[in-house]
Amino acid sequence: MRKLIVKFICAFIPNKKLRHKIRDKYSYSYKTILLSKLNYIENLIKATHDITNVPVAKGNIRLQQLASAKLLDLINSICDKHNITYWIHYGTLLGSIRHNGFIPWDDDIDIAMQRTDYEKFIKLITKLLKNTDFHFGVGGFVKICYKDCPVWVDIFPFDNYYKKIKTKEETHTLKKDCDTARSHFHYKVIKKEHKFYELRQCKKTYEEIRNLSDTIVMKNNPPAKNGDMFLGIDCWVLDNVIYKPEEIFPLKEYEFEGYKFKGPNNYHSVLQKYYGDFYSFPPDITPIHTNYTHFNVKNIKDMEDFLQLDNKKILKTLLK
Repeated sequence: MRKLIVKFICAFIPNKKLRHKIRDKYSYSYKTILLSKLNYIENLIKATHDITNVPVAKGNIRLQQLASAKLLDLINSICDKHNITYWIHYGTLLGSIRHNGFIPWDDDIDIAMQRTDYEKFIKLITKLLKNTDFHFGVGGFVKICYKDCPVWVDIFPFDNYYKKIKTKEETHTLKKDCDTARSHFHYKVIKKEHKFYELRQCKKTYEEIRNLSDTIVMKNNPPAKNGDMFLGIDCWVLDNVIYKPEEIFPLKEYEFEGYKFKGPNNYHSVLQKYYGDFYSFPPDITPIHTNYTHFNVKNIKDMEDFLQLDNKKILKTLLK
C-alpha cells in the first residue's frame, strides 16, 4: 500500500530529483530491505570482531574459494615445471598474511608476473589448455577459469622501469606517463545529449599497447634489471603504486588455504603501499565479483567435482 501511495504522489511532482528523493525515503523495495540488513550485519561484524578473527566464509562462497585455491595450486605446478616466476598479490597476499587464506568476503585470486614470464605463460597455456575444461582470456590481464564456474585466477603483468627511481619527481613522472599511455586506449568519453557522458572501451592490439608503453613510459629505453616495478599499462586496475625490486624479490613462501605459494619478499611494504592500514576493515565486506546467478545447480556441482580431482593427475594430462 505504501508503495502505491508513493507512486501516486510522485505522478504529480514535476521535479525529477524530488521524485527520486521521495521514492528513496518512503518506498521500501525488497532490495532496499536486503541492503539494510546487509549493512546491519556488516556493522555488527566490525563492532564484535577483530579483523583477523572474522570467521571464514560459508556455503557457496567457501566452495568457490576452495576451488579457486585448488586452481592456483595447479597453476603453481605448471609454473614450477616451466620455470615461470609469479607471486601472490593484492587481496590474495593480504588474505595470506591476515587470514592464512582467503579474506572471508573475497571471491577471486590475484597473482602477478614480470613481463617476460607473463608472455611466456600466455604462450604456454595457449597450448596446454586447448580442448580442456579450463579456459582463459587475455584482456587487460589474463584470467584462467574452470568451465563456466565462478572459479578463476587473475594474472597481472608488471614491467621494470628503465632506471632505478631516486626522487619523488621521478616517481611522479612515471605515474603520470603511465596514466597518459593508458588514456590512449582504455576509455573514450562520449558526450550524449549535451549532459550525459558514456565511457566506451577502445580496443587495441597487444603490440600497439606495448608500443605505447615503450614510447611514452619507457622513452624507448630497455627495462633495467634493477628498475622500479609498475603495473603494465595494458591493465585498467586502479594500481598506480611503484614497487622497488627488493620489495618483491627474492620471493618467499606464504601459506594460503593449506597450500604454499610464492609471495613478495617484503609483504608489509607491498601491502602498506597499496592498502594503507591493512589491518582495518574496508568500507564494504561483501563479495564484489560474483552474485547469486553464478551459483546455479550445475556450477555448484562442477565446483564440488573439481575439488575431488587430483591436481597431479590433471597436470600429467595437460603436459602430455
